[in-house]
Amino acid sequence: MHNQNRKIKTLLFDERYIFFVYFCRNNSIMIYRAKQYIEDVMFSIIGNNLTDLFESSDFVIRKAVGNYKDEDILCSVIGVGMRWNGQLEIALDRKFICHSKACYSLLAKICDAFHLAEHNVLVHARSKSSIHYKYIQSGSAVGHRSLVANSSYGTLGGFLIPQSGDGGIKIFSNNHVLANSNNALIGDSIYKYDTHSELIGRLENFVPIDRNGKNYLDLAVASLNQDVALPAVNHLKRRLPQLEEIVIKVGAATGETFGFVSSIDYTDKVSYGKFDALFTEQIQIRSFNDVPFSSPGDSGSIIYSSTDNAFIGLLFGGSGVMTLANPEKYVYSQLNQWRYIR
Repeated sequence: MHNQNRKIKTLLFDERYIFFVYFCRNNSIMIYRAKQYIEDVMFSIIGNNLTDLFESSDFVIRKAVGNYKDEDILCSVIGVGMRWNGQLEIALDRKFICHSKACYSLLAKICDAFHLAEHNVLVHARSKSSIHYKYIQSGSAVGHRSLVANSSYGTLGGFLIPQSGDGGIKIFSNNHVLANSNNALIGDSIYKYDTHSELIGRLENFVPIDRNGKNYLDLAVASLNQDVALPAVNHLKRRLPQLEEIVIKVGAATGETFGFVSSIDYTDKVSYGKFDALFTEQIQIRSFNDVPFSSPGDSGSIIYSSTDNAFIGLLFGGSGVMTLANPEKYVYSQLNQWRYIR
């Protein structure tokens, strides 16, 4: 392909090649799959002969006297992640791989196997204690520092991958999740909410919620820190919702739930605690059998069609068996205006 950036994106974010499982809730499974895949690739590249790969005579001599075995090298992957700039990172155990020439030779061979440009992949030696990735995915519990400090959170909706690769990866969710209902400042800390909260990024943009006029969006964007690793990122198609169609969401509070679209032009006031705000032209979703489609903590979830997986809306509120979502047309229009997408 002539467009190398597009080729990289296709390979790195296609589930056949990526090293994390989309919507997988068990971090250990994601890490194991990452290691297993890279080790399989290394085995196919290296085979049972490391001499051609590792050009350092010092390394070859030590291997020859029994200090290193092929299986040691093939089990030396201690981390696989996606860096903030979209670069694939493979960290090898410094106990076995300690030569920059060896890392570079392996980098060249991996890039050749995947048809990737070398500047889009990093292979380096690290100690096990220095590897610490913070894993997040669509559906993770996240929030502005003030929310997390009060044991509150929302849901990470989706990822924004910069076209150029130099702008850093972003996440989007609701204003009231990432920007604390208009009470945040650009640059404020964003945390992943878990058994112990972790700083993952900084608030970058949000649409102010108008207390007096009409609202169409509850939307905010945050930039990610460099130590955050991502799962596979699906490039979703999008479209307008249809009445009565069945939809799905994966939220931080209630996980995966199903509902149906009951309105595509809904208007109502939504409570933000200290104030109410009028939202118009919204999507209304109702639950099946009085089982809630969403609960507090699910705000920010992406809503998909159950038939074609198309993104139709961004969940931002609800009560009981009724849920409200911003239509995808407004979400994409605003992200385009901010120049996150084209």
